[in-house]
Formats: sequence, C-alpha cells, structure tokens
Amino acid sequence: MKLTVATAALLGCTQAITNSTSDGKSEVATWVDGKELYETRDDRMCKESNECGPDYVCAEHQWEYNNQQESARGCWHKSICKPSTLGSFWMFDGRAIQFWCDKDDMQTIGPEQNYGDLAYPIWEAGAQHWDEWSVTCSSHDECRARNGDPKQHCTDIIWTAMEDQRSWGNGTACYGWDENMCLDMETDGQQTFSIRNSSYDTTKFSYHTQLWCMGPDFGFDGGV
Repeated sequence: MKLTVATAALLGCTQAITNSTSDGKSEVATWVDGKELYETRDDRMCKESNECGPDYVCAEHQWEYNNQQESARGCWHKSICKPSTLGSFWMFDGRAIQFWCDKDDMQTIGPEQNYGDLAYPIWEAGAQHWDEWSVTCSSHDECRARNGDPKQHCTDIIWTAMEDQRSWGNGTACYGWDENMCLDMETDGQQTFSIRNSSYDTTKFSYHTQLWCMGPDFGFDGGV
C-alpha cells in the first residue's frame, strides 16, 4: 500500500514515515504537521522507573527501518520487559524495535504472569535485533556517513507512542527528509518541529514525534 503524506511544506517527511508496502499485520502511520508538545527536549526524561507511574518502567529502546535509526530512554508499560519476549518486537510495516529493561525492575516485577498482556499493537520478533543499546548520533554528518544517505539529519527527539502520553522515549535519531528541515538561522537555541500520526485512530501506536535539530545543517544533500 503506497501512502502519500499531506502537508507538503513540512513534508520533507521522513522516509521512515513514507511506506511503500504493508506486511498485513497492521495499518501504517500517516504523518502530517503537528504542534509542539514540549518547550525543550529536557521536558520529558526519566532515570528511574518510579518516575513513570504504576506498572510503567524507565527503559531504553532502539528502532530501525529503511536505513534510519533512533535510540532513546523513556517510560513504557512493564509488558515490554516480559522475559520470554527478549524485549524485541516488530512494529507495522517491518519496523524493528527493541527495549532494554533494568534487571532490578524485572526482579521486582517477578514471574512472567506479573507483566500482563502486551500493552501495544506490536508483536514479538522471536530474536534480538541488537546485542546492545547505543546512542544513534551526535551530528548530521554522522547520520549520512552511517547510512549513505545525503538527505539525513541528526535530531534530538521525543517520540510519544500513545495518545495518553504515558509511553514515550527521549533520545536521538537519524531520519531521511525530502528537504532541509534544519536551516533556520533565526532560531534561538535548537530549531524544533513536530509531526503527528493522522492514522493513529487505526494504528493505535506511534502518536507524535517532536524533533530538535543538532544545529543548522549546511551539508544536507551535498550542501544544495
């Protein structure tokens, strides 16, 4: 199923967001311009699970699709830590996602039945996607060198997975864009913009992403 993305001015939407096929497991997200939910990327952070509320844990995750990546730390329902899942899942359209849960949290939760049913419309991968968690990027050039795509930015992100805003990750991402989204020289501090999933009522996952540019990007698409 080929999806097109509305609101062409922003969109530049990431190649991660433009879907060329469907795997039949779920509908796919359709991304459009969104409003900013946060003043700064530091507005949503966690170090310990007691900051996330009952039945939620502070955990790291990584995501990858179509030579684009993200890594983050945030609050998630404890069901993503169930030992039998290895923390490794597939999202819609072949997107890989994996979580790393704190061993002390898992010991506190206890046996498998205490984790509950999986709280998100994702499914077990059956094997780990990655051996260990790592930070995705710290510069625009790092993304382009890593993935061989001249139209990638490195951004700080807050990805809000659910509309109730209880499930989220704060980290960095390498996404590809159709146009340079990080060239505003007038911005005081980090330039920020947001996208929202207009198909959320169908997908029930991946609600909103706010992004902060890692500085102006003069090398985008070879500096064109």
